[in-house]
Amino acid sequence: MNRLSILLCAIVLTSFGCAGDETSVAENGFRFSDPTFQKAFASVLEKKGIRFRQLEDGTVIYGAADDDKVKQIQNALLESSFAPSYRFEDEKLQVRFVDRLKSQGISFAVEIREGKSWITWAQNDDARVRGIREEILDGRSERKAPKT
Repeated sequence: MNRLSILLCAIVLTSFGCAGDETSVAENGFRFSDPTFQKAFASVLEKKGIRFRQLEDGTVIYGAADDDKVKQIQNALLESSFAPSYRFEDEKLQVRFVDRLKSQGISFAVEIREGKSWITWAQNDDARVRGIREEILDGRSERKAPKT
């Protein structure tokens, strides 16, 4: 009977000790507004073995001791998200823009944001793409300008 009492006491103390430790550990949190990046963020944390939990809104809560590691992951994801992009309000100009990118062999992607299509491309193609965009915009203004 004595063994059972000691065992139960050890279990109760361990449980209380764990609960106390959990509340005393400093925690930080982070959430990307884009659900795709938030899912990738959680996935990378898991692969790197960083312990975390997620709130109902997707916010990742992690131990403050892992802050430097988590910030590196955040920065890597943020850097990859800052691809140049553009959207023409006029669908005909948007199609012309895409056609020109294809004809120039420039890789691009179409990203849907708030129900609208945005064209994104790699940073190293930005100067070329800006030139194409300006040509299309200049062409539009020339066609709309009244003839004298």
